[in-house]
Amino acid sequence: MSHVTTISGAETFMSDVLREFGLPPGHGRQLAEIVMDSELRGYPDHGLWFFCIGIVNWYRNGLNPDPDIRVVQDGPAITLMDAGGGIGTIGSAQAMDLCIKKASRVGIAAAGVSNSMNFVAAAPFVLRAAEAGMVGFICSNVPAMTPPTGGVTPSFGSNPMAYAVPAGDHFPVVVDFSTTATALAKVLVAKDAGEAIQPGSVMHPDGRPLTDADEFVLGESLMLPMAGAKGYGLMMMIDVLAGVLTGAGFGPGLTLGAGGVLAPDWETTRMGQFMWVLDPGQFMDRDVFLSRMDDQIEQIKNGERIEGVEEIFVPGERGLRRKSALLESGMVELADTAWSAMEAVAKDVGIGLPQVAT
Repeated sequence: MSHVTTISGAETFMSDVLREFGLPPGHGRQLAEIVMDSELRGYPDHGLWFFCIGIVNWYRNGLNPDPDIRVVQDGPAITLMDAGGGIGTIGSAQAMDLCIKKASRVGIAAAGVSNSMNFVAAAPFVLRAAEAGMVGFICSNVPAMTPPTGGVTPSFGSNPMAYAVPAGDHFPVVVDFSTTATALAKVLVAKDAGEAIQPGSVMHPDGRPLTDADEFVLGESLMLPMAGAKGYGLMMMIDVLAGVLTGAGFGPGLTLGAGGVLAPDWETTRMGQFMWVLDPGQFMDRDVFLSRMDDQIEQIKNGERIEGVEEIFVPGERGLRRKSALLESGMVELADTAWSAMEAVAKDVGIGLPQVAT
């Protein structure tokens, strides 16, 4: 069944829900925009469904709705922020904006965020940099679910990361992925939908492969790194930058506690984020850089294609195309799983659902 509603209606629904949990209006709008970005770019596992089964439950189970976010250390090119034990989206957005401002003055700037929680999705933050004409990077550690290559002790999270690079006539290039073979949210979606889990992405605690979603047990089953030992190395470096360097939790010490992903121990779960922004205008005229990016993109897209392939896409292009088209129409189609989750939340907090288009 199709559930088509307005984008503004879906965002208002999320903001209204968050207000019921005590979030300041500005924080609620920012969080709703982050979730909607994922939905519009075609990643429903971090969209409205994730908002209802993940974010709402975090606040229901004690996540600080109104954190005191403050700058701990400040320099010409460096910022360290304390997110106040709140959701990572707000502190990360503020840190990214400071990086953009500082990079415009000194060429490159970096920021760390500690005492933070999950930042939901990586791409929206680096897109802020790209929209300002700059190159952006962000990464975050999350509680341990993945063992090192050859081990079975959970030592790292899915540890997502993203880059974005602006272009002239083309959409920005966006690379956004978790360093596990698949994101935890995708596994949970598969479990909810009764679908199989991608082979080689999850294993049992004793090391046996796991593909039956019904056998996946959150907090016990192990996520595997992408690309084997290469992914292991990448997720460790993210843990260094986002956890060790910022003063946040890291490695096997960063756990969710007995409540798992929906009700973690907020007193001990302290994630971190790390980001940097580079101003290409410090290397060459910015318009020249944007033109050169267009040239690179066109060279890639105009290359020879495998038989049956109609178009070559650069990273992030399909999602940004989709988002642009949906923003123009003002409408978004939500999956049954998302709508069902929204119905449950609406009933629970006593607010109305977005109006469905006929």
